[in-house]
Amino acid sequence: SYAFVDAEVLLLSTQIAEQSLMHSGRGGGPTRRSMYASNVDFNMEKIIQYAPASMQKEICSVGGKDQQVVSFSTHAFYFERPKDLHAHPTIRPLIHGHRIFTGQPDSKDLYATILNSGNYLANVIHDDGSFVYEWDPVKNSINPGYNILRHAGSVYALLSAIKLVGGNKHWEDRATRAIKFLANTITPCPLAEARPDRADQIPPDAANKYSCINHDHDIKIGGNGLSLVAFARYQEVLGDKQYLPLMQNLGRYAQWVQHENGRIAPHILHQGGGKGVWRAKDFASEYYDGEMLLGLARLYALDKDTT
Repeated sequence: SYAFVDAEVLLLSTQIAEQSLMHSGRGGGPTRRSMYASNVDFNMEKIIQYAPASMQKEICSVGGKDQQVVSFSTHAFYFERPKDLHAHPTIRPLIHGHRIFTGQPDSKDLYATILNSGNYLANVIHDDGSFVYEWDPVKNSINPGYNILRHAGSVYALLSAIKLVGGNKHWEDRATRAIKFLANTITPCPLAEARPDRADQIPPDAANKYSCINHDHDIKIGGNGLSLVAFARYQEVLGDKQYLPLMQNLGRYAQWVQHENGRIAPHILHQGGGKGVWRAKDFASEYYDGEMLLGLARLYALDKDTT
């Protein structure tokens, strides 16, 4: 953590990391190493934007190169309210801002965590099925931006909680809305742009047999894979088979972009400006391969299609 001595302003390490208030030296946010470097490089523009209005003037006054900054170590704790409100609360440590279990967590601890997590996920799903993707507690506002891969992973997590807990109609309603939101991002795949070497093999009914998750004019093979995982869990838990044809279409696209040596490429197709030609991005992630393979395995568990 750091203190601006002249302004009497303290910045905790969690604030610096979460709000990217320090440059890493490579144009990105802070790393753990950079946060403890001797030559700190604060992003003053972000600090001023982040700070409450009452503190901005003081921070600006010491925003130059010669500002005196002191680093110091901090320890965080939380108070656990006792059942007897007249008793003293128990003080427990926080690790990187998170509470930890005392001793070995048992099944009750884990079950309570699943309940709390399921409640949170269900309660941050809008009526249109989208999640509150990122919330700024300082400004008490929802940040812009969305990640469809994490949408798929989150609805999968909620459905897994439903499978364990069962009988929660509110959770089921929210998960159903989130799955529908995911399904609404599905479009026909640009097969020729994905595999120009196979353009002459595109079947005439390709639009009805190959589907892709298209969000913000990006088609990511990892998005297809995680969506398969989410759709499969939805069918498994709620017994609704309406999305099975879409799942099979997502699986066919994985087959389309898999090369003879097993490599899956391209990982991302992008449509510049939201219209026009799709182009493959120079990007690869082993996570995407794993997500796609897991999705195919989950699909096979449902339809037993060996292809």
